[in-house]
Amino acid sequence: MINLDLKLLPPAAAIEFFRQKGYQIGFSYLDVWQQEHQAAFTVAKALELDLLADIRAEVDAALAQGTTLQTFIDTLRPRLVQRGWWGLQEVVDPQTGEKVLAQLGSPRRLKVIYETNLRTAHAEGRWQRIQAAKATLPYLLYDHTPSPHERPEHAAWDGLVLPVDDPWWQRHYPVKAWGCKCRVIQLGDRQLQRLGKQVDLAPEETWTEYTNARSGETQRIPAGVDPAFHYPPGGRQASLEKALAEKQARAAQILAPPAAPPAAPADNLAARLAQAAERIAGEPVEHLFVFDAAGQPILHKTGGASAVELSPAELQQLPGQILLHNHPGVPQSFSVEDVRLAIWHDLAAMHAVDALFRYRIERAPGASWGPALWAQIEPVWQQTKSEVEQRFDEAKARGLIDDEQYDVLLEHVIWTEVEARFTIGYARTPRNAP
Repeated sequence: MINLDLKLLPPAAAIEFFRQKGYQIGFSYLDVWQQEHQAAFTVAKALELDLLADIRAEVDAALAQGTTLQTFIDTLRPRLVQRGWWGLQEVVDPQTGEKVLAQLGSPRRLKVIYETNLRTAHAEGRWQRIQAAKATLPYLLYDHTPSPHERPEHAAWDGLVLPVDDPWWQRHYPVKAWGCKCRVIQLGDRQLQRLGKQVDLAPEETWTEYTNARSGETQRIPAGVDPAFHYPPGGRQASLEKALAEKQARAAQILAPPAAPPAAPADNLAARLAQAAERIAGEPVEHLFVFDAAGQPILHKTGGASAVELSPAELQQLPGQILLHNHPGVPQSFSVEDVRLAIWHDLAAMHAVDALFRYRIERAPGASWGPALWAQIEPVWQQTKSEVEQRFDEAKARGLIDDEQYDVLLEHVIWTEVEARFTIGYARTPRNAP
């Protein structure tokens, strides 16, 4: 007798959709809006990328391994408590600068994160399969599933049959509301006949106006759709193209003259650094600014996708100055070459910025850097790098982090641990923090 161990296969299309997402940090759920969720993973008020990566890893495990909601909560809760991201806390809204009492982690929030991400990923994966099969299965039947927060429109649509390509699905293909459990069933002509169904006419729409309180954007939203879910299925590529177009537009601003940063009060170094950082954050080529202690720019150079070359004469200008540059591509902390340059040439500080974070190393007042200090730091950095890479490799092998998370977090963790041995003033803050 042959024993067959029959197991459900992981939902490949849903997993692929979820793993193709990038990251986007937002204070409010209104900050990352509608179709932006098709291209980016976000959790409102999770303002540190490594915190966001922890939550994302458990959502990924739920998709790929079938983790239950209770296991998801039990796994994440102690880690979020340890990080201080739990319960009601007073936090600063980076958009307004105001302190607000906000709910961070809680079992209820983790339930919403779990259910919303899994349902939308499954729905997007299902839409991909629907498109592939519509030549032989050209119809969709709306299958309403009751939920604690019942939408009367969804109940009214139960059993509705429309062609796959009917525009109505672009507005109402589930999931279209918080907690919604509705789905569609794809049918061919024979299944339609067996069910005694026929193709219907799309219901008439009623609309209401909704204004996003964070962006000020006003839209017309069809009845039965929560505003946050008002976007068409299968639109991830369009979302990515929109983000790319916005980056290219910003790059054109950056590369156009004048090359120097905009004017700021002469005694306000912080203002000049902030203005220059915003100009170059997230751009496709690397820019480098050098400022003196009064905030006056003394050098600006543009390089390639990963480096800016400095001449011997330019290197001689660095001691005691403040250097700012951007990191194009995947958000990452300082490279070892960055820190070696800062220490070796006795900079007063080095700042870096990417699409998500600002990074800093800063010489203590009265201290001095130089080749002798770097000779002490380098072997510690090498040992720390080896230990951190080993931990990350083990986490990756267990499926706890993916390649992108590995790249984003590695250098940050290394320099955090080096900072514990040598006080080089290392810090990382969200780019939008006040």
